[in-house]
Amino acid sequence: MKLTEKQQAQRQAIALAKARLDDAHKIYGALLRDCKCVAVKGLFGGAHCAICKNDMGWWCPKSEDHHCRYTMDYSDCCEFCGEPNERR
Repeated sequence: MKLTEKQQAQRQAIALAKARLDDAHKIYGALLRDCKCVAVKGLFGGAHCAICKNDMGWWCPKSEDHHCRYTMDYSDCCEFCGEPNERR
């Protein structure tokens, strides 16, 4: 099947756009990996990063980075604020 000039141009434009999209995904991923997240409190008690909007779990008023942490030693509460495990 032979493509018309218009179809060939469209095919090239699509290929170029896909290449740019792939580059944008790589840049976006690198930026997210390099983010030094800053926790802010959400409306319902959660925490998210003010920079990249990453979900950080539950807001903790006592931890240094302001999100709750639960140890794997069967603890039911945040190491810092003592809030219950069920919130995870």
